[in-house]
Amino acid sequence: MGVVKRQGTKDSILALFGILVGYANVMLVQPYCLQPEEIGLIRVLIQLAMLLLPFILLSTNAIVIRYFPYYNNKEKKHNGFIFFSLLIPLLGFIVVSILFLTFQNKILEQYIEKSPLLTEYLFYSLPIAFFMAYCYVLNALSRSFYRIVIPNFLVNTVPRLGIIMAIILYYFQYINQLQIVQSLIIIYFSITVLLFFYVHHLGHLFLRPNWHIFKAKFLKEISVYVFYVVLGGFASTVIISIDTMMLAALLGLKETGVYTIAFFIGTVIEVPRRSLSSIVTPLIAEAWKNDNLLKIKELYIKTSINQLIIGSWIFLGVWLNIDDLFSLIHNGEIYKLGKYVVFFIGLSKIIDMLSGVNSEIIFTSVHYRFNFYISLILVVLTIVTNYILIPIYGIVGAAIATAFSVFLFNLIKFIFIWLAFKIQPFSSKTLISILISVVCYFIIIYMPTISYFLPKTLPAIALIVADILQRSVVLTLIFFGLTFSTNISKDLNDLSFKLFSFFKNIILK
Repeated sequence: MGVVKRQGTKDSILALFGILVGYANVMLVQPYCLQPEEIGLIRVLIQLAMLLLPFILLSTNAIVIRYFPYYNNKEKKHNGFIFFSLLIPLLGFIVVSILFLTFQNKILEQYIEKSPLLTEYLFYSLPIAFFMAYCYVLNALSRSFYRIVIPNFLVNTVPRLGIIMAIILYYFQYINQLQIVQSLIIIYFSITVLLFFYVHHLGHLFLRPNWHIFKAKFLKEISVYVFYVVLGGFASTVIISIDTMMLAALLGLKETGVYTIAFFIGTVIEVPRRSLSSIVTPLIAEAWKNDNLLKIKELYIKTSINQLIIGSWIFLGVWLNIDDLFSLIHNGEIYKLGKYVVFFIGLSKIIDMLSGVNSEIIFTSVHYRFNFYISLILVVLTIVTNYILIPIYGIVGAAIATAFSVFLFNLIKFIFIWLAFKIQPFSSKTLISILISVVCYFIIIYMPTISYFLPKTLPAIALIVADILQRSVVLTLIFFGLTFSTNISKDLNDLSFKLFSFFKNIILK
């Protein structure tokens, strides 16, 4: 876990910065500078681009992670592997563009009644998806070289910074609504260029093709892999994105905008999972190559407990402060309608993190087809549950449908890995971690807030911030005090001792 700790720790630090940027973007800038309909517009355009992405990528990013170890040879310029990794998305984009333009009238019909504003800009999702695809491929290449910090920063944080800048310019009337949408294209284009330079800086940007790659023994296997992973990737994307698309069609962009704010708050919980998965996936692929099931089991167990601990801490911090968080948002009473969206989306992320790297284990193994089959079933289930629950419960119905689908998805994967490989990530430590979270919740929920004792003449925002800080500090002290004393995660304990020694040395000096 040495390389995982080093890269994961660095990436987590930048990820925390990304959280702050994301918070500023979605919780402060967007509600203050945009109408809910405009927030919904930006969200739907990005989600539609995500739906198109699997058919543009043609699973190139997954191919890079799984098969690059077999072609990795710097002296031979990686046997032309990188050239074809960059060529495939271009071919995919051409095909997707033709199909999109052919059926665009049918697509527009779904939104013309409830979201007419969206129909003016729907086409812009195509170029956004194109540059997103290259961001994903170049990020996957960097991960294959065990470099995740800078690429993840560029892919996850820079778009948020760019969107903030565009929205502020729009608010002060330097650009119009159309130019905000066009700025999304510019942002992802710029990130693509920067990632090209980064891979070149690493010394791995070999663009000369090697046609002998098509005679490699893995070619047939890769072709089958592409078929299954493309459709499986699309299915997984549908499960993640269909709620937003269906909300825009069934309720409208205003409700989608409210959902977007609440959804963001819930997804903050999964930031550690994204960071850890980025570096662990190539290690799992390498372990499969070496037939090292013990290494895979070790990664499976450690990622599960570590992600559960960190995810539970963040979830508690968010949910215990949820009312105050909405109070800090401009027009918070409008967005507070998404309170229970936060709960169910956050719960779905905890389930995902508790499940460890189950998806990564399956899609890098010889059983990658399994992801495809269960994904198809869950796509149907997700669409049906959204279609039933959204008209009844509105935006909360979409969140419940997502949480249910995520739970079932991970349950099936857990059972499959257990039966196929005889490994599973849970132990008594899992139960202890859950118990710690429950104890912390009930201690803090009944704890008197500090604002009760402060002068009521203070500004309301000062009282709100004081309560948030009080709950957060008390939660952190109790949660990690119990976590470290029970030693349920050796990795987190080791990290805490290193941080303690670091700050101790600084103070003593």
